[in-house]
Amino acid sequence: MIQVNPSWSSTARQYASYLNATISFYNTNFPTATKIYTVLTQVDSAWLKETSQYMLIRSSLNEAYQSGVAEYGDLDHSKINQKLVTNFFNTITQYFKLYPLGLYAASARGYLRRGFWLSAKHDLLVNEYVWQLNNPKSSVYNLELPNLVHEMDRHVFQSSHFNIKHLKNPFFLSIYDLMHMRKKQADDDVIISWNELNTQKNIFKDQPELFQYLQANHLYYVQNKPLEALKYLPQTMPNSINNYLQLSQLLLKGRILENTQSGKNAQQYWENLLAISKTAEQRGTAELMLYPHYAKQQNLNQFIGSNAKIKQAFLQKQYLIDAADETSLMHVIKSPNATQDQKNVALYTVLNKSLAFQNYPLFNQAFTALPNNAAQYHSGENSLDKFSHQPPFANFIWKGTKISNAIQCHDLFTLTKQLQTNPKDLTLKVCLGEYSRSSQAYDLVNLGYPHDNSLLSFKGTDFARGNTYKEIIKQNQKTKLTAYALFRAIQCYAPSGINECQDSDVAKPFRK
Repeated sequence: MIQVNPSWSSTARQYASYLNATISFYNTNFPTATKIYTVLTQVDSAWLKETSQYMLIRSSLNEAYQSGVAEYGDLDHSKINQKLVTNFFNTITQYFKLYPLGLYAASARGYLRRGFWLSAKHDLLVNEYVWQLNNPKSSVYNLELPNLVHEMDRHVFQSSHFNIKHLKNPFFLSIYDLMHMRKKQADDDVIISWNELNTQKNIFKDQPELFQYLQANHLYYVQNKPLEALKYLPQTMPNSINNYLQLSQLLLKGRILENTQSGKNAQQYWENLLAISKTAEQRGTAELMLYPHYAKQQNLNQFIGSNAKIKQAFLQKQYLIDAADETSLMHVIKSPNATQDQKNVALYTVLNKSLAFQNYPLFNQAFTALPNNAAQYHSGENSLDKFSHQPPFANFIWKGTKISNAIQCHDLFTLTKQLQTNPKDLTLKVCLGEYSRSSQAYDLVNLGYPHDNSLLSFKGTDFARGNTYKEIIKQNQKTKLTAYALFRAIQCYAPSGINECQDSDVAKPFRK
């Protein structure tokens, strides 16, 4: 605390006192802070006077909160001193009485929400959110949009004082309804019934289309009546999308068509939606729904080039990584219409997957397309900024290793050329296993990809170094290679006991 010198001027003593109040405030000594701020609300300095009146709001709020903090730092609402909460509300009332358009008016209004939460006044809290959402241009508007979803979810819908009767606003009631149409995940999950939904009709009297949308959702997701749900949605495609409700209606209708009609009809529907889309949300929705159709068809022209319908860079990249087959990827690598970034992603993907599936001819063909400075394409500490967002081609620049005098492994490209000629050579496969153990292969997910439909287009069998060790052990020979295979097969389970060699597990007694 600052020692206040009586010889100082009145203004100096007041500012020093303000600093002392603030020191107390940040040291969580709220009673002392409140006492000093209260005195300073009577001084002549306009700034000190108003700021102290505002800080009384914060100090009284924190003191009220502090009264309810339990043993382990969590808040116990039942322990909150309600007199302190009442004092907090009084400080806000007093501030607005004195400074209706004050410097801190928006912040003071924002603290109301915290006060309503502390005092379990759930209905007033919801009303305050409604007011804020409906008055974004007000001088006391106080919503931070990035935090709004979390704040509403925690303080409204997850509140122990939640009561649906407090939701008399279509916006909040819609959120509640949609949350309770989700697939049941736990025993205490509640699915809203058709009758419960229809009792809300009067609340939506000014927004009948929104209510019909909720009914359509219930019929489709809860009752599994897609054709019935269609009756509650617009029957024709509009010329433009003018609001979020309209976009939601069109999205739901498209989802229903996906499940009730042929893929061709659904694709045409999404293409029609894309044609009338103008905003980022609208285009993003239509492109996302078109993605699986074009990906399944390997319709490369819809992802690459100026005329592509899928323009989101993320979806274009996702197609190249997850869905594009060998032919499509090699076409991108050579295509004049593809950007350099797209070519790099395609090249990295084809190298990665062809090596994982032991398609050595394809890997060796693609390897020749690597840039001359491929070793610089890495994400290590010494990487240059221009390579930081590029695929790590350096992973494929492996110099080989020496296992023993009898077993030496060449660099990766030499090794894969040898494997192209002799794909069943066990020594060569052990060397590929050495590469898959290296830090460079770490980003390649140990060369092991999960089997899913996106990879069926890649020819070959996925590589698992554990299978190579088993093949060598089965030969029952007493060679250096046998000894090393035994060593590595045991090490597959070190140190955690979990198999890291991608092959099927071996029982512990046999491992011993």
